[in-house]
Amino acid sequence: MILAIVAGIFIGIVLSCTLGTVFFSLIQNSIENGFKSGMMIAGGVILSDTMFILLAYFSARFIPENNHNWEFYVSLAGALLLWGLGLASLLKRHIKKRPVKRMQFQKKVYFVVNGFLLNTLNPVNFFIWVGIAAQLEAKGYFPDSYNWLFFCFALLGIFSTESLIALSAQRLKRVFNERTLLRISRLSGLVFLLIGSKLFYDALTKYTDHLMW
Repeated sequence: MILAIVAGIFIGIVLSCTLGTVFFSLIQNSIENGFKSGMMIAGGVILSDTMFILLAYFSARFIPENNHNWEFYVSLAGALLLWGLGLASLLKRHIKKRPVKRMQFQKKVYFVVNGFLLNTLNPVNFFIWVGIAAQLEAKGYFPDSYNWLFFCFALLGIFSTESLIALSAQRLKRVFNERTLLRISRLSGLVFLLIGSKLFYDALTKYTDHLMW
């Protein structure tokens, strides 16, 4: 049991520290909108990963083998989302250092949805969980009753690490001037555009030959 808990937390930390869109979104929004915005994004990521884990563990059968339609459309939707976020970040003229106000409910929903979509519209995240579930099943590292313990603590590791990233980013805001904050925003925008372009390239090159219209 202890091994399942420790392994789950370790996997969660590793997955959270990859320099992907969620990582840069956490930093950018926590700096601009405060720690709570990062927490909301992390919550959206947890909802997405929970969905992926359930699909990976129970239902590879739900996605027909050699059917690449869903991969094409998910990659395309992810590319469009990241391009939109990237352009919005690059086109910002200024970022003012102002105290963070009480977050309204609509804003909380926006950040949760943002985290959910950023994580969901990247097919790689689903395949990571499929690979982990397949390894647990094939290798039998833990008894079946402990596999869910592993997944629960993996999600806990993800949420804790991303919350820590958000808190660190908010505290860094105090030592950054407005020009530095704007550069961070534009760096995030560039990362979004590049990853969006990679998803678009994958949609056109990997999946179009197999599409079943």
